Amino acid sequence: MLRLKQEDRGQKTEDRNGWIRTAVVMGVAAFCLLSSVRSAQAATYYVATTGNDSNSGTAADSAHAFATVAKGVSVAIAGDTVIVEDGTYGPNGAGNGSYPVTFHNSGTSGKPITVMAQNRGKATLDCQMTCSAYFDLYNASFIVIQGFNIWNGYDEGIHSDGTAHDITIKWNDIGYVANGRVITDQIGRDGIFLNSSEYNFTFDGNAIHDIGRASGAAINHLDHGIYSGAHNLTIINNIFYNNSKGWSIQLCGATESECNATTTNVLIANNTFALNNKVTGEPGDIIFWGQFSGITVENNIFYQPVGSPLSSYQPSVTGSTFDYNLVYGATVSGAPSGVAVGAHNLMGTTSAYNPNFSSLPAYNFHLTSPSPAIGAAVNLTNLGITQLDSDKAGASRPATGNWAIGAYQSGSTPLTFSPCDVNKDSVINVADVQLEVNLALGVSPCTNSSGTCTVVSVQRVFNAALGGACVAP
Repeated sequence: MLRLKQEDRGQKTEDRNGWIRTAVVMGVAAFCLLSSVRSAQAATYYVATTGNDSNSGTAADSAHAFATVAKGVSVAIAGDTVIVEDGTYGPNGAGNGSYPVTFHNSGTSGKPITVMAQNRGKATLDCQMTCSAYFDLYNASFIVIQGFNIWNGYDEGIHSDGTAHDITIKWNDIGYVANGRVITDQIGRDGIFLNSSEYNFTFDGNAIHDIGRASGAAINHLDHGIYSGAHNLTIINNIFYNNSKGWSIQLCGATESECNATTTNVLIANNTFALNNKVTGEPGDIIFWGQFSGITVENNIFYQPVGSPLSSYQPSVTGSTFDYNLVYGATVSGAPSGVAVGAHNLMGTTSAYNPNFSSLPAYNFHLTSPSPAIGAAVNLTNLGITQLDSDKAGASRPATGNWAIGAYQSGSTPLTFSPCDVNKDSVINVADVQLEVNLALGVSPCTNSSGTCTVVSVQRVFNAALGGACVAP
């Protein structure tokens, strides 16, 4: 009799395990169905510090993941995603004048190639002051680069001097470019450079900082955060700080060989500029050099800019505006003719104009009350740029009513993500389903918000990806 009970118990255990396996398989099948509906050819590849480039790249563990971002990018096609696990990835043999990652493949409209950190800010792409820049966009299009620390480029953070277009640079920390170098050539060192053949670039929610050669280089005012002659350029939700050797943004048009046409349609909105140009003392956080039309600078914080938030050299500007900005410690005396300075700017040197950052020494640029920036911005939803619906941290801006000036909408309130947003990119979609399936199967460690990775968690994410609530079915 006792033996029969043990067998019954064993049978029940086997039935339960079988149900779990079946349920997980059903979750995988559901994922596959969702994949086929959403993107017939989409694939996800993984890169990990424990991987190997001879692997398949189909999972995050050491037996499947690639070892280099370059390998993932080389196999990705339109609609594919390359997910880079936490850790530091070095130059992989690339030296000065070369790049660890070059984009030879492109995405298409609605199906970009996305290269993203598994967890925002926890995958570091480190040139170690050896490689010229970590990424070379070459002539690629419809590319998304998201969530990395891109550090210690010998010349740049990201190289772009071809015919690249429709590129999104999102939620990256781009910094320490050319630091420690003393060199006196006339070639600028930048977080990223864009020429006049390039267009449709979006910089959303990045921190761009510490760009420039060592102090003492006679011409290090040539080093900038973003140097651009591109058209249809959107710079939103970013923080520019400690760019003390040049300008955080230099816009050029028809003045040099790489900027040989009038630069048009540039939106610079809801950014925060602080602690810039303190070494060379050049005026302005943004400089206009050449011919421009349709430049809009709105909802930005300029914290103690040298002289003025704007500067110019031989400018010819039409149809451009500067409004709803907070300027603390200066006026807009350097605005070029042709830039209409609106009546809604807040400008002054008294404490009433101090944006009241959470911690300037810690570079924490969230707003704390009382701050004149809170509720003083214009709502830009009418522009139809969906990235403006959220701030640098991904926190929502209100659909109606006034926004805050600067990169952060919600003060110092930390952003919280839905438990179903597994990769924390503010979107619940097929990528989250695949990640949760991997967690449930044990391919990746169980690191979701509930600490439980089962068929229930897979079904919950799957339902949310289809537009339902993030709850167990």
